[in-house]
Amino acid sequence: MSESILVVDPGLTWTTAAVVGNSTSQLLKEPSSGSYCWPTAVALDGAVLRVGTVAERRKRSNPLLYAGRLPERLGSGETVVLGDRSYQSHELLAHLLGSLKIEAERLASVPISRILVLAADDRSPTTAAGRGTIEAASAAGFADVELLFLPMAVTMAAVAPAAQPAGAEAARSPARKGTWPAAGRLVLVCDAGAGALRLTLMQTTDGQAGTLRARAAVTACGGDKLDALLTEAIQRKNAKWLRPMLAAAGPAGGRARLDLADLARRMRHELTDSDQAEDILTPLAPAVRFSRQDLERMMKPALGQLSSACRDVLAKAGTATVSEVMLVGGCARTPALGHALAAVLARSVRPAPAPELAALRGGIEWAGSAARRRVAAVPVSVGLRELAWEIPAGAARLTGWNVARGASYGAGEPLARIRAEDDAVWDLITDEPGVLEQRCADTGEIVATADVLAISRPAAISPSDRRDSPLRLCVLRGGAFAAFSQDGRQLATLDAARTIRIWDTETAAELARFEVSPRATPKGLAAVRRPDGHWLVAFFDGTAVVVRDVTAGRQTARIAKGSDAKTVQFSSDGLRLCTAEAKRTRIWDVSGRELISVKERLLSSDAVTMSRDGRWLALASHAGLVVWDTAARKRTVARPLPRFKGRVWQLAFSSDAERILFAVDSRMEMITLPSGGGLWAVDVPSPVLDADFAPDDGMLATVGQAQASSPTLVRDSITGSEVFRVGAASGVARFSPDGRFLLTSEGDSAVLWALVH
Repeated sequence: MSESILVVDPGLTWTTAAVVGNSTSQLLKEPSSGSYCWPTAVALDGAVLRVGTVAERRKRSNPLLYAGRLPERLGSGETVVLGDRSYQSHELLAHLLGSLKIEAERLASVPISRILVLAADDRSPTTAAGRGTIEAASAAGFADVELLFLPMAVTMAAVAPAAQPAGAEAARSPARKGTWPAAGRLVLVCDAGAGALRLTLMQTTDGQAGTLRARAAVTACGGDKLDALLTEAIQRKNAKWLRPMLAAAGPAGGRARLDLADLARRMRHELTDSDQAEDILTPLAPAVRFSRQDLERMMKPALGQLSSACRDVLAKAGTATVSEVMLVGGCARTPALGHALAAVLARSVRPAPAPELAALRGGIEWAGSAARRRVAAVPVSVGLRELAWEIPAGAARLTGWNVARGASYGAGEPLARIRAEDDAVWDLITDEPGVLEQRCADTGEIVATADVLAISRPAAISPSDRRDSPLRLCVLRGGAFAAFSQDGRQLATLDAARTIRIWDTETAAELARFEVSPRATPKGLAAVRRPDGHWLVAFFDGTAVVVRDVTAGRQTARIAKGSDAKTVQFSSDGLRLCTAEAKRTRIWDVSGRELISVKERLLSSDAVTMSRDGRWLALASHAGLVVWDTAARKRTVARPLPRFKGRVWQLAFSSDAERILFAVDSRMEMITLPSGGGLWAVDVPSPVLDADFAPDDGMLATVGQAQASSPTLVRDSITGSEVFRVGAASGVARFSPDGRFLLTSEGDSAVLWALVH
């Protein structure tokens, strides 16, 4: 997992939540009470909605400003009136989720935009309740909303370690990376909640929490119904003094009824651990007493319904055996419920550890498995590639894109998310880094297996991707000079009329043009595309080196120091510029500030080069082949050149700056750095006019003196052996930085070749 996820179990009475991160999960304590259970309620306080315990306390002062049981209101379409204000049901739940988000972000110390909401009923996005839940979460500030059927979460909890329900130590326990139940097991989930006791038979499957086999709900066994039975019994036994309190006019009667409901709930909880319960309604009222035996006698009709429903659910399982029973929920500790289930199942049934948190534990497991719910793209050919996925269950809804058009992404990074039929959220990934060129499906659309959802471009080319021989793609105007953008998407050329043209390599469309000085030579010219998309051009105009931002249409620097710059070269990021004269070589930042100056007489105007990252400077002088570390300002003589005779035609660093091509007269030598040793040397028919290493340094392209029969020769840079040759050449050989193209020149034209399929 690379993001934190908020997991929320919004019950009718209580809400529990946890934040799941890369290695830990933490339960959320409510700030007002310090409890892990947040009352599922809101109350209007002036113009502000209060949530949780604060809302419960405000209920007694004015019940008309209070709203509880928020989840069951979703999808009803009703408007909730609090005082003089009206709210949609999802707006009220959004306030509670927003408070949970604030607390979760405080604990995780990072923004949280993804939420997993558990639901006891069907909350798929196609239902009104599901849409209401998503609307509430979205209004609370969550970008990605996942809905999980609560019995599925409990099934995950069935195989999770017994969670400790209390204390910071338990809350900070490591979040496991999705432990899946063994496939084929039947788990009977008995969710004893406030609204009903829901029986759900789940069958575990590989890679999913489970599938639904059968279900039933017994409302007579819900906590609210049991509280109503107790309330009615208390009223009958204590009618003499209780009836006048309940019949009081105005707020007093309303508060008495609320206090009586709370009294019944407290006594029911007390009877889970004790045979007798005793409590008072008010300090001035007599004590109220009730026994567990009395409660179970009243529950007999409800327990009969529960037994019948349980038999029906088991009958739908056929001959299969239920391997585990999970009794969970706020009423799970009621002894009579466990006894009734045990009688039908013929096995001991006990509440799950911390039953009110069991579903949340399963939700934590599900959230921890998010990194595993990914679908890799179907492999396709190299180049512009169509991305398609095998969608779980064949079809799903696209919930959103994680990567913008034109943006880069890494291997395994989610490009988009889908919501499957079972409400699980899946990430769509690829196993190779790339650039997202086009989205072929919009958020909210239903997508299916093998649908082309996106078109991307690989971030790098491997040797296995290359064509056996280059494919001639197009001819562009300008064969005197060439420079690719770092992403290989654009290209600059120079024609005989001294016009720089910017081209799109995919469409061969001309994007821009700029006139340079008539005195600018190919060696005295450089062009680079910065990361912000602006093209910079530098050239010697006869008196100074001029740097222009072609995209913005303005001059950024004029470097007048030095009388005759023979060579101009940019670093690949466009931040550094190298200029060379006969006796001095300098490196500048593009604003014109001098960074380093080297005073050495070059053996020729071509006997100098800068590494692509701008850190290393190599030149051939009477001292030998000299390499400068420009950051450390350290000079090293890689190879002495005693009694040197001849003309240096080309120096070129490999991409990693660990080798350098040294071309003298009609001989080329590959020299390793910093030792200065020779890797190989070959004689060539004519002096080398231009040379360039492929981005992975596996190949070297060279072009000789302009002759009708002189091709661009591509060699293995390690062995010097010929790999292939293309066309007649006239002075330019350039690989694109992404390894997809080779550009050569024919007269005043540039020829673009495809190197990959």
